[in-house]
Amino acid sequence: MTMTMTSESSSETSDIEKGAEDLSTKTTKAPDGGLHAWLVVLGGFLTYFVTFGLLNSFGIFQLYYQENILRNTPASTISWIGSIQLFLLFIGGIVVGPIFDSYGSRSLLICGTLIYVLSVMFTSLSTELYQFILAQGFMFGIGATMLFYPTISAISHWFDQKRGLALGIVVASSSIGGICWPFMLERLFVQIGFAWTVRTAGFMCLALLAPSCFLIKPRLPPRKSADVKFGAIKDSFADRKYVLLTAAMFFIFWGMFIPFYYLPSYGLAHGMSLYMSNNLLATLNAGSFAGRIVSGILADKLGR
Repeated sequence: MTMTMTSESSSETSDIEKGAEDLSTKTTKAPDGGLHAWLVVLGGFLTYFVTFGLLNSFGIFQLYYQENILRNTPASTISWIGSIQLFLLFIGGIVVGPIFDSYGSRSLLICGTLIYVLSVMFTSLSTELYQFILAQGFMFGIGATMLFYPTISAISHWFDQKRGLALGIVVASSSIGGICWPFMLERLFVQIGFAWTVRTAGFMCLALLAPSCFLIKPRLPPRKSADVKFGAIKDSFADRKYVLLTAAMFFIFWGMFIPFYYLPSYGLAHGMSLYMSNNLLATLNAGSFAGRIVSGILADKLGR
């Protein structure tokens, strides 16, 4: 009888362990598809259309400020507005990443949407350089940061073998935004003026970002704050491959955004019309659309 009870107990323990193992596998293994996963991609598509789409269109603002509102300000000084945007976007991951790990995406996305839309609205009211730096530089950068990292992190929760494809689709929306925003802004600046053009863009941003706050959600539960190790950042730099990758990305991003800022100004300075100069930016973004998706697919096939 004792042996029978021991055998039954051992069997139950084995079943519990097997069930826990199956649950752990379901929790950690990305589904690589399904309705929820692709809705997250849709939310990311909307977010990147707005955030990186406008970031990639900053050259339109740069040229307009040079020719109109800030015509007596050097171009290099005006470009500080966009430079602050990008600096905050990339450095902000150190703060936003651990917050996402501990609390999830919803609060970050809602707060980021409010800050982002307010930054656009305050930009429409600006007339001085310092006002543009505060609204379109700092506020825009902070809002974009709070939208960018939860989006890209949540997608990685839902995709593994198809992660490159999913991220490629989302990132490609920044190219579409980089095509649509310049055309819209360039025409509306002439038709309804700067202030109402930017306000119109703000209302569009709100309409696109609001649903993404609910479409984007992580699959894995938040971790306890004590489990988020800030010291892991320091430990990562002991990995040679990680250091080389970080250095490579540093130099890539150092020069990558220069054309997005100065291409319209460069075209105008070399005899192109204002219309064609602004179209250069849309053409540049159009050229990157296919590459973003194809590179994602190749990353899944060859980059592992």
